[in-house]
Amino acid sequence: SGKTFEVWLRADGKADGTHNESMKHGTWAEEGGAAVIHWSTGWTTRIVKDGQGYSKTAYKPGTTPADKPTNSSDAKRIGAPGAEAGKK
Repeated sequence: SGKTFEVWLRADGKADGTHNESMKHGTWAEEGGAAVIHWSTGWTTRIVKDGQGYSKTAYKPGTTPADKPTNSSDAKRIGAPGAEAGKK
């Protein structure tokens, strides 16, 4: 597992996130029950409900969620109800 980061999924399909000391920006869509974020850095993050919690997988540039994840970790929702994918 890496360092903690936060992701904001906006209703307009844009995503923002913190990574170390910088901000990341991208777009997101619901794909197969998961929020899939395509960052401007070329990385892709997939967040999916996993039992009572959530899990996050990340894919380096040049790979896709069909490939083996570059890294994975637990995730948790800290936003208001209705703020994540699938709550429209």
